Amino acid sequence: MKRFMTKNIFLTTLCVIFMMTFKNSFAQFSYSNSYIFDGQSSQLYVYDGLPANTDANKNGFQFFNSSAQNNKITVQAWIYLIGDTPLNAQIPVIRRTANNGTTFNMYLMNNVGYFSVGNNNIAIVNTNKLPAFQWIELTGSYDGSHLKIYLGTDLIASTSFSITPGYSVTNGTTGLFVGKSNTGAFSGLIDEIRIYNTALESDDIAEFGILEEPGELSQWLMGKWSFTAIVPGNLCPDSSGFKNYLFVSNVNQVVPTYHLPFFVVTSNLDDHDASLGSGTAVSTNGQVTLRSAIEETNTHSGQQLIYFYVQGTPIIQPLSALPSVNQPVTLNGTTQSGY
Repeated sequence: MKRFMTKNIFLTTLCVIFMMTFKNSFAQFSYSNSYIFDGQSSQLYVYDGLPANTDANKNGFQFFNSSAQNNKITVQAWIYLIGDTPLNAQIPVIRRTANNGTTFNMYLMNNVGYFSVGNNNIAIVNTNKLPAFQWIELTGSYDGSHLKIYLGTDLIASTSFSITPGYSVTNGTTGLFVGKSNTGAFSGLIDEIRIYNTALESDDIAEFGILEEPGELSQWLMGKWSFTAIVPGNLCPDSSGFKNYLFVSNVNQVVPTYHLPFFVVTSNLDDHDASLGSGTAVSTNGQVTLRSAIEETNTHSGQQLIYFYVQGTPIIQPLSALPSVNQPVTLNGTTQSGY
């Protein structure tokens, strides 16, 4: 590959350089993997009345608000955004649709997380702006009188709300959907989603993380999708006792959660890779530079991918010629804020 000699790289116009097809299947750690959603057509779903597996227990699929006896819920998701969400577009994480609306909906808009409940009457809470290229634990809950949203273990917003219970469904039309709707599609990774028929508090959330089982909380667990693998039938398993598997559509990559198959340039400086071959590309300034990303990709074999998410002025001015690239690599500037 030819040597970069460019003095100024404007990331708002840098879209794709050294474009190669990115279809690699990466080595996986069995304890924690993630699905990559392409921001276009990737989704998981199961329709009412059409279970994905023969041993599914659809009682678990009711989740909440099917009667006045159980109007509590917690929805948790671990997400990783690849770039910012499209301007003013509602990007779904997970939603349970019913006739005339949704019984719950976790979604993003302008990098802000939202959670709503209610089909006959609706309340919504939201977070502050969420960062891209970082794992985020997003939790929404409703305890029968208060709707809440958490970022990690921190309660971000709460509002009083009295839900009107009850909803109806249409077999083959309504159901549970992850990552895509008619308003937008999720671009990034999802590691795990859990649904409980109780309202967890911050202490409960703090008891377990992305790799830990919910323990005593399992008595309320209605669904648990860990995204570890896509099993025969093109399905995502539900490891709760209800076994409501989800159909997988247009998800082409399952990757290790803690060893992601790409690098993200976050600094417009020109520092070298602090530890060649470490798999992180972190430079001596503590962030990833274009130089350190190229140096790190050169220590790995096969197709490589570099994203851009520079904070501040997105102009890179190398102080000297950048290193030659000795592996096929895609530089994708479309993830830069303001692109």
